[in-house]
Amino acid sequence: MEINKPPAVSELEISILGGGKSYGESLVLHLGNNEWGVIDNCNNQKTRKPLALEYLDKLNVPYEKVVFIICTHWHQDHITRITSLFKQCPNAEFYISDALNCKEFEHYICLKSNIKSNFNAAGEFKKLVEYAQTSNRKLTRVTQDQLLYKNVFEGKDIELFTLSPNEATKKYFEKSLSNFLAEPTDLSTVAVKPEPNLQSIVSLLKAGSHTFLLGADMEVVADNDLGWKGVINSKALTNSNKSIYFKVPHHGSENGYDEAIWNKLVLKDDSIVTTTSIITGKTTLPTKQMTKTICDFSYDFYITSNPVETKTIKHPSKIQKFINFQGIKITKIPFEFGQIRFRLNIRDSSAKPTTELFGASIKVDCANNS
Repeated sequence: MEINKPPAVSELEISILGGGKSYGESLVLHLGNNEWGVIDNCNNQKTRKPLALEYLDKLNVPYEKVVFIICTHWHQDHITRITSLFKQCPNAEFYISDALNCKEFEHYICLKSNIKSNFNAAGEFKKLVEYAQTSNRKLTRVTQDQLLYKNVFEGKDIELFTLSPNEATKKYFEKSLSNFLAEPTDLSTVAVKPEPNLQSIVSLLKAGSHTFLLGADMEVVADNDLGWKGVINSKALTNSNKSIYFKVPHHGSENGYDEAIWNKLVLKDDSIVTTTSIITGKTTLPTKQMTKTICDFSYDFYITSNPVETKTIKHPSKIQKFINFQGIKITKIPFEFGQIRFRLNIRDSSAKPTTELFGASIKVDCANNS
């Protein structure tokens, strides 16, 4: 199990990279015949380089082989430093949600983009737009049911479709932003408001008869036209088989789970399920309860790092005061990210998929998650 072993030309690959903390999430796709795609960005906090590119370096894959980049939505843990990723992949088409194509969003970016922070999503989006303009490269806005990639390999169609956002989502986001901007805006925080998860680009990868569902950070809401309820109305799902691979939405959060929808789209008990953990402030995902719920759906459940083991322990105030008084310097142990690598030989119809774990990634012990 060597991380630097490249896939065969006939192997499809989905690698998910990330870890705890709010450092990011990224997917690297091998689409066959040495063509690659990247979804969202996650950075190595030591080198400041996109983990996707560091992985391609290990495989000796030139960045010119990246044919597309998708920014699913503009949360900090998905978009931070994605402009750097775009700059280094000269042949990549760049796709963003069409829900962001409104004057209200432009106004919001103007208000928030100048706040100094390494995790300012508005500032990163502004930087992305400015780079595209000065380099004559295009940011393509996408809607539900678009075909972003197609190739024919060994007589099989390899296709990537968007399952969101739909028209209802675009109208909802425009209205939400308009209401938000009508109120006094706190210009001192980089917190992303209103929440952008509903504008996520959920995608479906098809390879012959196999399908793979990539859930971004999409959530479940009451409105039948929004969130996952809007996704299942996608025409791209017509005549599609249930997915054998599922990137669970929103770090395994409860707001991304709907048992009926999951059962409709994914092979229950016979699929590989992955997600990235996240720890920010008081939030730890996935929770113990959601870990059990996902295990009940599939025993093949993998996380890029153990959210329990990586949680930062805060010192009580008295101890912290003593540490400060003594002038003690505490060096944090560098956080280790994880990678879950899924591969399937699409040339051989009898081939079984393989799943490899690197770094901090784990296979959840579902048998003991009761």
